[in-house]
Amino acid sequence: MMDKKIIKDNFSRAAKDYDLHSKMHQDIIAELLFRLPKISLTTILEVGCGTGLLTKRLIESFPEAKIIATDIAQGMVEFAKKTLAPSPPNIEFIEAEGEGLPFEDNTFDLVISSSALQWMDCRKALAEFKRVLKPGGTLAFSTYGPKTLIELKELGFSVNDFPTIEALEKELPKNTKLEAEIHKIEFKNPLDLLKYLKAIGASYSQNKKKDLEGKKKMERLKEAYPNGIEATFEAVFGIINPKP
Repeated sequence: MMDKKIIKDNFSRAAKDYDLHSKMHQDIIAELLFRLPKISLTTILEVGCGTGLLTKRLIESFPEAKIIATDIAQGMVEFAKKTLAPSPPNIEFIEAEGEGLPFEDNTFDLVISSSALQWMDCRKALAEFKRVLKPGGTLAFSTYGPKTLIELKELGFSVNDFPTIEALEKELPKNTKLEAEIHKIEFKNPLDLLKYLKAIGASYSQNKKKDLEGKKKMERLKEAYPNGIEATFEAVFGIINPKP
């Protein structure tokens, strides 16, 4: 789990360029919304709104619902506000952590989060999601699984420790079944993958405290993928309707 300040700073810096590299995120959002049951909603909480890609789709899909969009990074919140301006009166943006949501219990018909849970303590965050959800409400999320960036892991790069499906299911109602799908992104040069991760606010480590070791890892990366690299991203989806 990365330091919260690092996460905030990384994503705040990435806000202005994030949408230039967002095709996979848009595909994941489309899939998450496709899986969402056709339900009537009056209150929606989006956790980890980023630049507002999902927020925009929620406004279009549920024009009558009160929508609160949160993100830990102030830069992302401000960028989303500007991107969606003028926002309809039923949308509100708040800077907040997923593990400590500033809302009363049993507040929302839908709690939804796309490509954000992996940056949180999933146990604490899912407990908060369930706490603010109304009895019988719907929890919908997508996150990344441990196969994500396996190409970098195999070469010794330190990549975020994404939770397994089994770990996520332990924090959810019994008999919850999550599903995963693999996304691939091609990069002509392996260094372009590292630039991509930086551009979207993600993080990897070359162990900069040991410059020589870091240089060796970079050389191994270039040698392993001289003709480009097809990077793996494992998207995990969950749609949960807890019983009252």
